[in-house]
Amino acid sequence: TGHDRFFGVTFDPAGNFYAVGVVSNGNVAATADFETVVAKFSAAGALDTTFGTGGYARRNLAVGLGGEVARGIVVQSTGKIVVAATVEHAGATDARDRDIALARFNADGTRDTSFGTDGVVTLDLSAGEVVGTGYVADSAWGLSVYSDGRLLVSGAQKRSGGTDSDFAVVRLSADGVR
Repeated sequence: TGHDRFFGVTFDPAGNFYAVGVVSNGNVAATADFETVVAKFSAAGALDTTFGTGGYARRNLAVGLGGEVARGIVVQSTGKIVVAATVEHAGATDARDRDIALARFNADGTRDTSFGTDGVVTLDLSAGEVVGTGYVADSAWGLSVYSDGRLLVSGAQKRSGGTDSDFAVVRLSADGVR
């Protein structure tokens, strides 16, 4: 019933491709809770209905409102799929505070519970801050994978001592350890 969007795409060695984005339970920004979605397509472009549930793997990485935005996706050499998203900061005093989350799915679209905590690694790179009528916080913009499975997340964090954002690049092991 809400706004569904794909923000990133990648492919595997077999030519299958994967899209990552968000789905929401409504279209009213004040009440819609976004969750991450991954879809798998064959090399010919057909939805692979054996992946996840009917071709889609869904995971709410951080329960909140419209702050979950998944943009990065990679397939590791093991066939596991990793996504990077900007998510709501759990327990934040300001609902606009954000963190970076990575989630890993098995090749069949199920949650990979061996990755992080129950399949999710959360990175809180900086404390968010109100700036005028806006808010500066962490955000994820991209994700790359090394041939050995290590992960490289690009994004932004609040600049220490400033009121603006700064570049952020974080390298993690293949299993999401910083």
